[in-house]
Amino acid sequence: MPFRPFDRAKFAIERWLVRGFWHRVAVAALLILLISLLGGLLVIVLGQGFADVPEAVWWSFLRLSDPGYLGDDVGAFNRTVSTVLTVLGYVVFLGALVAIMTQALNAWMEKLEAGLTPVVRDGHILVLGWTSRTDSIVRELLLSQGPARRFIERRGDRSVHIVLLAEKVSAAFVQNLRDAVGPAWDERLVTVRSGSPLRPEHLGRVDAAHAAVILIPGADFVRGSIQSDTQTIKTLLSLEALVVDEEQPPRVVAEVFEAKNVRLARRAYQADAEIISSDSFVSRLLAQNVRHPGLSRVIDEILTHQKGTEIYIREGDGFVGMQVDELHARFPDAVLMGLVRRSKGGLQPILNPSPGTRVAEGDSLVILAPSYDESKPSESPFRSVFARGAGGAGNGSGATAARRILILGWNHRVPALITEFGTYADERYEVRIASKVPISQREALLARASSAAPAVTIAHVEVNFTDSDQMRALGPEGADTIVFMGSDWTESAEESDARTLMGSLIVDELFREHDLEANVIMELLDPDNATLVARSRGELIISPLVLSHLMTQVALWPELQVVFDELITFGGADVTFRSLTEYTDSATASFDELEASAAARGETALGVRTRSTGQVELNPSKQATWDDPADRELVTLVTTSS
Repeated sequence: MPFRPFDRAKFAIERWLVRGFWHRVAVAALLILLISLLGGLLVIVLGQGFADVPEAVWWSFLRLSDPGYLGDDVGAFNRTVSTVLTVLGYVVFLGALVAIMTQALNAWMEKLEAGLTPVVRDGHILVLGWTSRTDSIVRELLLSQGPARRFIERRGDRSVHIVLLAEKVSAAFVQNLRDAVGPAWDERLVTVRSGSPLRPEHLGRVDAAHAAVILIPGADFVRGSIQSDTQTIKTLLSLEALVVDEEQPPRVVAEVFEAKNVRLARRAYQADAEIISSDSFVSRLLAQNVRHPGLSRVIDEILTHQKGTEIYIREGDGFVGMQVDELHARFPDAVLMGLVRRSKGGLQPILNPSPGTRVAEGDSLVILAPSYDESKPSESPFRSVFARGAGGAGNGSGATAARRILILGWNHRVPALITEFGTYADERYEVRIASKVPISQREALLARASSAAPAVTIAHVEVNFTDSDQMRALGPEGADTIVFMGSDWTESAEESDARTLMGSLIVDELFREHDLEANVIMELLDPDNATLVARSRGELIISPLVLSHLMTQVALWPELQVVFDELITFGGADVTFRSLTEYTDSATASFDELEASAAARGETALGVRTRSTGQVELNPSKQATWDDPADRELVTLVTTSS
């Protein structure tokens, strides 16, 4: 075996240097000591003016560390050694030490930017994981400072702060987050840390045990629905183990895709938790848009911060025993939608309450308003109390004509959508599903996830809906409603939305050829693409945006989950559109008068929609009037029977 002392020495030095900052400083110090010792020995042997070795070594060190001594030397040899030492001082003493310090500082800054420093806070809002929802969740939280502050104060904490745990954090990541959040970004209120929510030590890094609320969004494209739900439940188990000894464990709002996993998720985290099945929620939202074209505009306004009107929750303790009919006259700038009642079985929504319903102890008020401050009831009625009728709307009698639905695209929500169609009593659906996904794969997923519903017939077609020739052969103009589903089998939300937008243009062109109006519902997966869609071409649901707002609002107001569920579930309070002429004969009727007319029919007026443009105005001024009543529809809450 060859003897390689030089290579061994290099390897030993390398292993020493990579061990960290102080090891590098030790090497530099040793090198400086050796040079100082060598210089001192040279001048004491061959030079002049030195009495002993320590004095010569000190002289050598001074020349090595400070070039200002160079002019003080006497004798040619001393000056030569001094010059060499000064040059070496620039290279070794200054160069090496500056390089080591700079590298250490850079490493320290990179560590800070990587988000590895533990968070030490109490009562913060924690978001676990980076998905297509996360930037929207952070934006919603920053825009909901008022509700967030009230939520934090109810827990006894004082300030609002958002902590985000993502797999890998860098300066570029933070910049991308800042760009995605937009003008709402405030770096004083957001802390980003690296790590996985599946690892307990990383949950400790973000001080999860002392958070006020923890949000766990699902991931559409990273792992798929089954894998995403598995990871969410594992995260909940990790949190349960982390907070088991906490006196006030954090509230958790988690998203799972499949409804059957909700029960498992609740068992995984025994403390206060809200589990949202996004497949069920979005599918019900899509199905209700099929039944009530135009509903997406209403949902867009109450479920996003893009518009000014939202649903707020206020305690009703000051009105215990009072009839809800009387309370309607206490909201000059808002609409009272109903109550949320606490019972042994949980929270019960009572929207569009029947006449004579009284506020009970512990009830909360559900209010549609531009802001929380404007949702505050007045101390006295601002108008006379209008009488509410028993009203209500049944689900009709007798069989109805089948709705012909064409679903273009495939994702994990399609089985839930088919299941939802099957829950509507006395309604029949003929569904065609057209996608590039193999038919056998679709049928297997449908058989596993949805039960047989005689009122729903399903036909499958294997087609690429971005190919105009294949679409022409498919004949989409024969459908009553066309639903574009975001394709989660693509590589990204951008690619999925590109397919949806191209398909919508082809459908629009085919309908124009037949001089028909297409009733199109599009699911987009990237909020940035919403501006590319002309709303006149159909309904638009941006599922990540809707889900992020839902999770944010439910995190701050637990009562809102049952309210949103009630609004998009058949049976109970249904959002409907009816001609304004059904409520008034006057061309100048105010919204206040329309509210009274709707109440007499047992309905709650929410706003007005313009039929020709589809534009919705929720909670307009009580004195507002409209020029063309024939082109307007009243947006109302109607009680239906399931």
